[in-house]
Amino acid sequence: MTEAIRDRIFGAVVACLQALQGVTVEDTPVGDPDTFPWLGVEDRGQRVIQEGPQVTLYAMNILIEGHVQGDGGADARKALTALYSRTISALTADHSFGGIADDLNEGDLTIQPAQFAEVRTLGFVLMAEIQFFARRTDPALQ
Repeated sequence: MTEAIRDRIFGAVVACLQALQGVTVEDTPVGDPDTFPWLGVEDRGQRVIQEGPQVTLYAMNILIEGHVQGDGGADARKALTALYSRTISALTADHSFGGIADDLNEGDLTIQPAQFAEVRTLGFVLMAEIQFFARRTDPALQ
């Protein structure tokens, strides 16, 4: 059976982030991170942008959560900014992910402190939208 286009795109996003040296990346995390710097990647659904007779243009919503260890202050903020920058650079190096997507658009970024067990972190949540075409009669196929 052919892998669904959404799964191929999501897998490509995770793979490009996993290529970042020194960063732990989790696909659809269900618990708290315990290694830092850390990125968690989640599929947040999709919306239809445009329907045609043969294909539909979708916008897939991806949430990327990132954390660096630190008690706040300039050092933690700079480390978080560096993680965010590396994340965007990885995602935009090939915004079509080898030709399976049409485009990637960066969305909102929020920053907040967090504590996991005894570890204090500074984190971000980044939304990204990936546009892709799929067959109108079978949205799993391209």
